Amino acid sequence: MELMTGRYRWGIDPEYKFKMTNFSKFWRSPALIGNPASVGYFSILTYLLMDQNEKFKKKKYFALIPLIFSFVRSPYLIFIVYEFFKFFTKKKNLKKLVLLLKVGMPVGVLTFISLAKNNILSTASLYDRVHLWTTQINVDYNFLFGGAIGNVGGGVRGIGGFIETIDSSWFFFLFSSGFIGIVLIILFILQKIKNNNKSFFILIAFFLAGFLVHLTQSIVFLGIFPLLFIKIKKEKVIHNLEK
Repeated sequence: MELMTGRYRWGIDPEYKFKMTNFSKFWRSPALIGNPASVGYFSILTYLLMDQNEKFKKKKYFALIPLIFSFVRSPYLIFIVYEFFKFFTKKKNLKKLVLLLKVGMPVGVLTFISLAKNNILSTASLYDRVHLWTTQINVDYNFLFGGAIGNVGGGVRGIGGFIETIDSSWFFFLFSSGFIGIVLIILFILQKIKNNNKSFFILIAFFLAGFLVHLTQSIVFLGIFPLLFIKIKKEKVIHNLEK
């Protein structure tokens, strides 16, 4: 932050918006993006993009380094869910499940105990979200059609308060475009990922993460997420190279 802005400030810099926070005993790195959450999503989205191409089979893991140091749990969730589905939907990997459980269960228990001691598995933030969703949100909207566009999310930024972020993409979509809007969003994405298992796993992962964070308020998400569903025909690439 001092390198980029000329000063150090805990929390959010009032002018440059660089954000310095901590998770348990760890400092969350804002990197050059300026926000630890955006760093985490930049990392996981880059990894998912690289995972679509065999060319990056080994190099893709370097993209996860910023994710590790972001210490933001929702991108971690996306990675775990995606890799879980990708691994266990392959028949040959099902045979490895028994061995994985034998080795993984003791390791998992020890890891759980260690994380719990360091307060890393704290559910306080989740409790705070649920409490705010049930007590602080007072939005006039229609369940089917929404209608609160401009009254929630970035549209009210600057007035302060929880209503600016909501911390849930699905609540935001419900308030702004209603249940019908949510259905249309899901149908649009499903159409884009037709006959592509990896894209379907990505959708499930982000669907779950969307309950705990407002994805569309991140410029990183808006800029990179659509690239995951762009289909490039090999014949077209070869033709362009020959030209």
